[in-house]
Amino acid sequence: MKITWALISFSVLLAVLWIVTSFFINTVYMRDDFVFVVGEGLIAVGFGDWSGTDGLGFLPGVYTFPPKGRLLPILPSFSRLQRPKRAIIRLPIWIALGMVLMATFLRWRQEALKQVGHCKCGYNLKGNVTGRCPECGTPVKHLPRESP
Repeated sequence: MKITWALISFSVLLAVLWIVTSFFINTVYMRDDFVFVVGEGLIAVGFGDWSGTDGLGFLPGVYTFPPKGRLLPILPSFSRLQRPKRAIIRLPIWIALGMVLMATFLRWRQEALKQVGHCKCGYNLKGNVTGRCPECGTPVKHLPRESP
């Protein structure tokens, strides 16, 4: 149950991050050998030689800039930039959100199937005295009791 709530909380966090980076603020953290960007609805990580940044005037540090104000279904990408020693990986937040929501749903479904008196396949074992699930054949340790 704790894992399900953690996944739900992470889903909400990703949804808020997607909206904030699409409409309110974008951030770039830059060093000479590393760049981390959260903005325009994506998370990007760049590796390589970022010193000088081709005359753009960026020095190592943290920069913020206004977003374009739209939720874009951007696709993930990997690219090598003009300098051969640079690479950047872009992961759209909506993809991460979708994966976390799918994991949340699967975990919730798994917990829902673990009901008292039910087999792992979901079959109701009430009244079963054989010690095996008739649906999947799994041995049952604790059979449900008949209610009076």
